[in-house]
Amino acid sequence: MQTNTMSSSHVVEWDERNLAHLLAGDVSPSEVDEVLHSPTSMRRRIAGNRRKYHGRTHAGRRLNVIVDVLGPNHVRPRTARDVPRR
Repeated sequence: MQTNTMSSSHVVEWDERNLAHLLAGDVSPSEVDEVLHSPTSMRRRIAGNRRKYHGRTHAGRRLNVIVDVLGPNHVRPRTARDVPRR
């Protein structure tokens, strides 16, 4: 994994489908944004143009966020879940 902060110039694409999927998992769009833009989040490529971000929200919640990379500064969140406790 590598640390890679998304800049504020990155576009995070939201639509009814990915919003509903996140909310069904009890994760808010703002929590996803916090993880994606955190300087301490870890990122790794998982398949093709998909990336997994692992990080904490401002409230300390640990999340895994999966995004599709649509362009150099453009991502679309697919899902986000709590990191299981060990």
